[in-house]
Amino acid sequence: MTVLSCEKKDKLLEKGDLIRTLLSDRGIKWETFFFTSSPPILSKMYDLWQLKSKAEKLHLQNNMT
Repeated sequence: MTVLSCEKKDKLLEKGDLIRTLLSDRGIKWETFFFTSSPPILSKMYDLWQLKSKAEKLHLQNNMT
């Protein structure tokens, strides 16, 4: 299982290693992207595009094995 998320840069730097370790210890991968905030609407579309693109890539990789 892989968790995909958009995270604020400062929070990811502060807590990212801990969260990644906790998830990894349970066999869960964590793929992160930096949360974008500007321009307001386009940034949300960009975040969603990043998540969707990564999900599709992971899905294709998992189906090839």
